[in-house]
Amino acid sequence: MVRRFSETTPAIRDGRLFLPNANGTSVDITLRGRVDAQLPALIPKYRQAGAVGQVSLCLDHPADFVALIKAEAPRT
Repeated sequence: MVRRFSETTPAIRDGRLFLPNANGTSVDITLRGRVDAQLPALIPKYRQAGAVGQVSLCLDHPADFVALIKAEAPRT
């Protein structure tokens, strides 16, 4: 689904990994299961880790990405 979330810096919040640019994110991906994610940082207090079930990221052409994923998805 193409949408925009308000986070503008990488973060792990409420089970979601945000990988934005300065304008936020443009694609929301829901995973089949939760995975461990880590956000490294030079300063230890800014490092984050946690289990995520969703990834929100910024893409230049989000609609093209969604179309590609739908075309490649196995039919159930």
